Amino acid sequence: MLRPLSSTLAPTLAPTLALLGACASSGAALAAQTDAPTSADEVRAIVAEMISDAEGRSSLLQSGATAGHDGGGFFLSSADGAFNLQVKGFMQFRYALNFRPDNTAGDDFTPGFSAPRTVMFFKGKIHEDIGYQIRFNFSAATGAAGLDDAFVTFKLGDGWSLRLGQGLHAFDREWHHGDVKLQTIERSPVAYLLGGFRSQGAMFTYSADDFRLFLTFSDGLRSQNTDLGASPADYAFTARGEFKLSGDWNSVSGPLTSPRGSEEAFALGGAVHYESGPDLNIGGTEQSLFAWTADLNYKNDGWNVFATATGYHVSDEAGVPGADFDDFGFVLQGGYYIADNTELFGRYSVILPDSARAPADDNFNAIALGVNWYLHGHAARFTLQGELFLDPTTTTVAGNFANTGGRTPASSLFGILADDHDNQFTLMAQFQLLF
Repeated sequence: MLRPLSSTLAPTLAPTLALLGACASSGAALAAQTDAPTSADEVRAIVAEMISDAEGRSSLLQSGATAGHDGGGFFLSSADGAFNLQVKGFMQFRYALNFRPDNTAGDDFTPGFSAPRTVMFFKGKIHEDIGYQIRFNFSAATGAAGLDDAFVTFKLGDGWSLRLGQGLHAFDREWHHGDVKLQTIERSPVAYLLGGFRSQGAMFTYSADDFRLFLTFSDGLRSQNTDLGASPADYAFTARGEFKLSGDWNSVSGPLTSPRGSEEAFALGGAVHYESGPDLNIGGTEQSLFAWTADLNYKNDGWNVFATATGYHVSDEAGVPGADFDDFGFVLQGGYYIADNTELFGRYSVILPDSARAPADDNFNAIALGVNWYLHGHAARFTLQGELFLDPTTTTVAGNFANTGGRTPASSLFGILADDHDNQFTLMAQFQLLF
């Protein structure tokens, strides 16, 4: 870990170190001139350049700027702390075994390695009240960098703040948690079909001792990386509230897990969302969406329970069959530490599509069981997880993620592949590293 020079030694050592650095950097210039005569004027010019460079280096070393690693990431900071830059990242490396015992359209067994998330992000502040974050995610399929987050935050006082730009949408709890805070390898199918993901817009946040409020004006759920005219909605409004019954906000907002020795943390949350415009656009006409969600998050000394319910009501102005519907989703998840660094977890999720939906209104059920080994908390974690998808993934609306108008991230992230039969099973092993 890099540490700043002490205030006692810096004035003495800085000029010497700087001059040595200047000599080294000027060595090439001297060497390049050894084959030609060197006049007194040329020597004086080189010496003047070295002195100027040394003064610049000495000034930098004595400015009080700090650099190092604070346990959460590498950082650079001005002497007064007003300017700060943090460089962080994480990677997830995964091996999956997919079994489709009755698949007739291809192989019934599909294995393979993947790097679903390789992320670098930069965050910090340029003023005590002005912060920023930029996050890039490298595609598992192409390796190309894609923009996830790009926003600026402003502290407004009296518990209020403002975020402008693109980032995670404050709608459902599963997406409002970061990727590295998950208890399972991936979010539930409910989160992928009905969750908020990322959006572009303005979000006001109010935080008090036991209550938080998020008010968002955006281009709609999952409007990340869209330009003018390509947004999923003409306008969208979201309001999310969280009530903390015990614990602190760091625990409530942190990972869903609860290591041994953790204090009790209990929070209830909920949100409503409305957007008008193209929306899902299943019927090819303008639609509006009203969505709601409610969640419970309880953690205590080595165990936790998490539950969420989500509903979608889509209205189509032209009354196209199958384009005016109500869908619902429910998730129940929990974990228990059997050792200080070993946690068992399980999850049940179900999607209940409207009976008017096409191609079919069958429910979509999934059961996941797994174990986490924490080598160094979430910074170095190995996870083994099996998930059974009890219903077809191509002949039901809930399983056919292509039928959501392209608003759902790749379902292969949580191991699901196209199959028109029941009981698809995926076994996944993943190592996660934060730095």
